[in-house]
Amino acid sequence: MLIVWIPLGIFILYWLWQRIFLEIWDKGLSAVLTFKERAVTEGETATLIYEVTNRKRLPLPVVRLQFQMSSGLLASDNPNATVSDRTNVVEYFTMGGYEAVTREQALTARKRGYYQILGTSFVVPGLFDRRAGYKDVAQYTDLYVQPKMLPDDAMDDAWEQILGEVIARKRLYEDVFTFRGIREYAPSDPMRSVNWKASARSGQLMVNLREHTSGQEIRILLNLEEPAVYYDPEILEHSIRLAFTLAGRCIDGRIPVGLISNGRDCMTEQEIRIAGGGSPEHLGTIAEALTRVAPEKGARPFSEVVENETLTERAENVTYCLISSSRDDRLMSAIARLASAQGGLLWLCPLMESMLDVAVPANVHFIRMDWSRAR
Repeated sequence: MLIVWIPLGIFILYWLWQRIFLEIWDKGLSAVLTFKERAVTEGETATLIYEVTNRKRLPLPVVRLQFQMSSGLLASDNPNATVSDRTNVVEYFTMGGYEAVTREQALTARKRGYYQILGTSFVVPGLFDRRAGYKDVAQYTDLYVQPKMLPDDAMDDAWEQILGEVIARKRLYEDVFTFRGIREYAPSDPMRSVNWKASARSGQLMVNLREHTSGQEIRILLNLEEPAVYYDPEILEHSIRLAFTLAGRCIDGRIPVGLISNGRDCMTEQEIRIAGGGSPEHLGTIAEALTRVAPEKGARPFSEVVENETLTERAENVTYCLISSSRDDRLMSAIARLASAQGGLLWLCPLMESMLDVAVPANVHFIRMDWSRAR
């Protein structure tokens, strides 16, 4: 008789599982994924928060939460996460009736970019076979991984040359940008403003003061066109970091800065164009724009961008600063025309140590940036 009841009990259990549990397991089950931070810098750690809620009496012995995100974010401490062309994340939960569970997942931001998680799914295992319950859950959470600033020693020499050009242009138009004096260091002062000789004499940190630039603007021209048939994509990333670092130096020095690029926004697919500004909020705008630039979407020839700038009405208080590793003939001609029309142009050229310097047009101040040393 027992032999009859055992298979009958198994059949009833299987029937209940199939007809009841798999019909209602996902009722009242929800998940919300949010990033704790709105933005981090490449190389830093972001925190993803899972909030899973079971709003019904039925407990869930095992439920699997899974989703995908770009491989630029790495869940290094999650043994269930795998990386291919995407990062696949899996989390297991045991949910009681009317229970909410919150967990945090640390993610390493390996690469600059704009990251979104637009969906996740729940899975419950089958009882005797591989069939399972499945439920998609829409999400919308995003994270900005901003480019990192280059170290001071990779930028100091170029910055001094850029400042020299700004000062020369202001003197040309009778609006002098001058050293004004020194004062004691404050916690909000950047270390690059410290006057070390004066600090040594006084026994405490002293910083340089400079006059406000009275509207003098640096306009960054960022070229993200592929520099060659075969090239290291990291050289374009370095160009983006260089543009962000230069913008930060301008804001610190109270010099308005604008940005023009042929790089395309990953969301709007529009080219980047930001008017001049000098506030910390303006630097945030530039950071977001550079974060969302997607070189893989392609870029039109930068010679066209430079030509358009040459044809527009120009202000005498603008110093153009080109950032480009590309050195094709059309671009060189366009640079020459803009430099001639504007009375000068600075060119920061990220090059590897093995790359040769190039002949540059008249009125172009060429500054070689060995990007391989700044990585």
